[in-house]
Amino acid sequence: MMHQRPDEDGRYPLSMKEYTALRTLFGAVNALDSDTLKERCKLFPGGWRDLRCAYTLCQRVMEKLLCTIPAKKLLSMRRELTHTICEVKIRPLSSSESDSVMMDRKALIDLINRAIYMDCMLCQKTVKECKRCPLFKTIDACFPYDLIDPKDELCPFAGVSRLEEEG
Repeated sequence: MMHQRPDEDGRYPLSMKEYTALRTLFGAVNALDSDTLKERCKLFPGGWRDLRCAYTLCQRVMEKLLCTIPAKKLLSMRRELTHTICEVKIRPLSSSESDSVMMDRKALIDLINRAIYMDCMLCQKTVKECKRCPLFKTIDACFPYDLIDPKDELCPFAGVSRLEEEG
């Protein structure tokens, strides 16, 4: 509940929590304004229309929320909001602030044990061959998406000695 009075234009100051939520909404609107999921949404009736409706509705709410913020504050927010992106993070399983990923414990142990042998560094398996590879199967089980790009001819780990860390 707002505890402050409106300014002369009937607009209310933002709290830090409200501003954080507004930035998240702005990032989500930008994320929804993308054709990335278009083909997948077309796999079910009304999917693409529903996603476009979600974008339109969120954008409308965001615009109306911006109309409640004092004009001077809007000017200072403008630059930051145009460079705001939506980022999703998975909360660590422990209370520490370390990066962590949720995965099957057995798959992780198997991956570590197999990876130390560096099976991939000198390997040149094709995509077809890598689907029968125990190490590829283990690594593949750790990720919720396909590791093989349809354009690939070789296993994505052929000639690789370690996975590159994303920055």
